[in-house]
Amino acid sequence: INPAIAKSIQKEGLLFFVLQLSAALAFNFDLVLISSLIGAEQAGEYSVVQRVFSIIPMSLGLIWVSLWPTYREALAKADYPWVFKIFKKSAIVAVVYSASIAIVLALSIEFITKIWLGRSLDIPASLIWGFVIWQIIDSLGTSIAMLLNAASIMKYQLIVGFSFAVICFSLKITTLSYFGTHVLPWTTVFCYLLLNLLPTYIYLPKLIKNIHSTNY
Repeated sequence: INPAIAKSIQKEGLLFFVLQLSAALAFNFDLVLISSLIGAEQAGEYSVVQRVFSIIPMSLGLIWVSLWPTYREALAKADYPWVFKIFKKSAIVAVVYSASIAIVLALSIEFITKIWLGRSLDIPASLIWGFVIWQIIDSLGTSIAMLLNAASIMKYQLIVGFSFAVICFSLKITTLSYFGTHVLPWTTVFCYLLLNLLPTYIYLPKLIKNIHSTNY
């Protein structure tokens, strides 16, 4: 047993745990906010739309669960060209897949809800297409996260993720009170683009340098 390695694993595991809590704050409290600030009926309708589109991240999760350890093994062998090649392909496939499925779901959501609930729901178009855009953005962000997780770049993700979670949660409370449920996915999209993807794009050269310099 190597105490240094054990300590490193514990530290990285703790950072990832906190990162997951931040993600839960940003993504999983929409229904709680709607129920508290507007009402249970609106929360129920929002939940239906959310569940319909949840098929996309659930299906992509089958890919992500295998990519993480595969990236790690390739990084340990210093096969960086393969890692970045597969990352680009996975990101493109994820975005195209999520966009295609999300658009199909958006166009057929009235039919889906009628079959599922036995009646049609009067769902605002802005809510539906907000979920479409979010699923596309989320698939890109998750593909990036899988690479950063495999490369043990946790501190950066934690700083960005925690900032995003706190600001997004606070902004959702404000926008929900003034505009209603249909703005929630758009709020998530705006915050994620500004506080997550933009910083990642700016610091991309440093992140790539970090990946090359880490001893896996």
